[in-house]
Amino acid sequence: MKKILTVAAFVILIVFQISVCEHLKIAGISPNIVLAFTILISINSSALTAGAIGCSVGLALDALCYGVVGCNALIMLYISVGASVVASKFYSENIFVSAIFVLIFGFLFDFSRAVVNNIVFDSISVSYITLRYILPGCLYNFLVSLPLFYVVRWLKNEYIRGI
Repeated sequence: MKKILTVAAFVILIVFQISVCEHLKIAGISPNIVLAFTILISINSSALTAGAIGCSVGLALDALCYGVVGCNALIMLYISVGASVVASKFYSENIFVSAIFVLIFGFLFDFSRAVVNNIVFDSISVSYITLRYILPGCLYNFLVSLPLFYVVRWLKNEYIRGI
């Protein structure tokens, strides 16, 4: 039941990301709630589970969004596994520790995508993208991760495990 609820939460968040979050832009930057939720789930999971979740969510984002095919899946896989491994050394039950993980690993995800897109499409400089979009986007994801923390806490609750 817990896995079904987690998959349902991801589906709802992906639909919400594609439809509603485009209207929540602040200074042209929309939150990446799917990324924040994936990182929050990953820091509370084993590396294998986090990798499977990251790759699955990345493939879903690749199917629904533009960009280099497979790029989101690979980067999300590495970010999820990295977050899981690093978080195993910290106390991830604290809301601010979890939000800091979203800030750091969100930056790594967005920066990695910017580098790949710059290599493939030869777009704008990475430093401009970092200062204009990635850093403000990471702060936005940091704020969005605060209420998502309670959703993740509810999903990993002991009561749901027994259902």
